[in-house]
Amino acid sequence: MPEGFARLRLVRTKLIHESSEPSPSRDILNLDPPLALNPPGEADLAETIEVTLTPAIRELAASLNSDPLKIFNYVCRNIEFKPYYGSVKGAQETLWEKEGNDFDLASLLIALLRASGIPARYVCGQVDVPIDRAKLWVGVKDANVCGDMFASGGIPSGLVLSGGQITKLRTDHIWVEAWVTYNQYEGALQNAAPKRWVPLDPSFKQYSFVPCQGVDIGPG
Repeated sequence: MPEGFARLRLVRTKLIHESSEPSPSRDILNLDPPLALNPPGEADLAETIEVTLTPAIRELAASLNSDPLKIFNYVCRNIEFKPYYGSVKGAQETLWEKEGNDFDLASLLIALLRASGIPARYVCGQVDVPIDRAKLWVGVKDANVCGDMFASGGIPSGLVLSGGQITKLRTDHIWVEAWVTYNQYEGALQNAAPKRWVPLDPSFKQYSFVPCQGVDIGPG
């Protein structure tokens, strides 16, 4: 765990007033388009402290046919996002615990892709998330609670105000780029298309609220 990291200390999020100046943040729903520049090097297939190519990682990648779409969907659908800051678990521990933050989920996705022979790398930046999407991202109904969860996790972030209303969550974020074939118009990875650095974000997902049902706990 990074020095100075405190997950149990409640920190109130800061409020950011939207100005007429263009925001330096990216829209999390519209990350940078795929690029063919800067083709991958050896580092984009290498094993690192965070990206460990363990037998379990290699076995899982093989079970997913080393298919980038199946690998992405596996991480996105099976690993729960938790809002805390920094690289804490790495790929293998994230796979064991089935949860992690954006950095940890990115590490697992990169490990599975590299184990499949697919170059992949981290990307970091500041993103804007529409507040309704941000609340569903962490499974809460209140915008201030959503902001406090990110702040309490030590994540550089804030709630953006526009017209006196909270409209966005602005936060530092980590995602992945993979060197794969891509057809932008069909929105799917294609075998025949030229290869590009394609942005993939396994941590951004939307939860729904299910009303509690009555449970009979009386004597049987």
